[in-house]
Amino acid sequence: MEITEKIKTALKNANNIGLFTGDNPDKDAIGSTLAIFFALKDIGKNVFLVNPASIQKINNVLPKTNQNRVMFSFLGEASEIFYEKLANRTNVYLTPSSGLIEPNSFFCETTTEKRDAIQNETKSFDLLLTLGIHDYKIIEKNFAENPDALFECNIINIDNNIGNQNYGDINFIEDYPCLSQTVACFISRLDKTYQSKKSLSFLLFGLYNSPQNNRTKKNFITFKWLIDNNGNFDFINVDEKKPNPELKIMEETIRNLDKSFLKQFDIGVSFLKEDIFNLTGATSQDLTFTFEKMKNFFHLSSFVLLWKDSKNSVKGIFYSNTKELAELIKSQYKGSFKENRGIIILNEPDLLKAKADIVSHFIKKTF
Repeated sequence: MEITEKIKTALKNANNIGLFTGDNPDKDAIGSTLAIFFALKDIGKNVFLVNPASIQKINNVLPKTNQNRVMFSFLGEASEIFYEKLANRTNVYLTPSSGLIEPNSFFCETTTEKRDAIQNETKSFDLLLTLGIHDYKIIEKNFAENPDALFECNIINIDNNIGNQNYGDINFIEDYPCLSQTVACFISRLDKTYQSKKSLSFLLFGLYNSPQNNRTKKNFITFKWLIDNNGNFDFINVDEKKPNPELKIMEETIRNLDKSFLKQFDIGVSFLKEDIFNLTGATSQDLTFTFEKMKNFFHLSSFVLLWKDSKNSVKGIFYSNTKELAELIKSQYKGSFKENRGIIILNEPDLLKAKADIVSHFIKKTF
């Protein structure tokens, strides 16, 4: 049976699913773990983390949840307290030590407290997913007090380290710079139901914050796949109360990139819709952030971004590491240029037609 079908079958048949990542996960591992967690949780699976040493760091990127409670108070000592659960209600019984109950001796109130989004679980599991764990001894050490737990479950071993010991019943090992990219590959092979917005967004979090400096075109294609399927950058800066306008501009830029042109020529041509500045609170100054990320983070060889200014004119910002393409842009459009980069002004007022015009010039020169 093909590995994808084995994974689907294992996930479908599992009642309780444990996730295991290392004691001190970096943001790449945290994004990967949360992506799997919400991919399973959002389709109704009973999924939980099984390494308590990792939970606090993972909770640091999640907002606290509100826990509502009803508090029953009795002014006096009680000799007995118990409760019973019925179909649509819960009864709490209290017997005063004195045997006397005064009308003003008891009351109730509601309280709310902040708590971590993910709690430590000690449940048993019939399926264990390990993330970024190349050596089985690491898992055995964690379960030293309960080794039977590992013999009573199946293991799906997910890793981006080709030195992995392949200890799982199913081993999904892909040689990518980032664990998040391997997990993105894992999720992409499953049904669409596993690709929830939260899951894909946490993969973006992991990819963007990965300590690995190896940024490749394939890595960037993964970013685009995640955004095209409803992932977003809302979790990138977890300390901020609202999304960063610069990141939302970059997200929209990646979403509108010409995908086939990007894959074939490693050239990014994109545009920003007219309402994006109002929706995000961004200004044209925020375009510099996206421009620099495309050049120095994603390492695209050439990039053009178009938008409409306040006068409804189409402008563009560009760079190219290929001298011929940079000279082509300078010869075809008016603007302000400096070596292999600059700002251009287009006569075409329609954004999509302006983009098509840019692409056509690039294709002619490339071929």
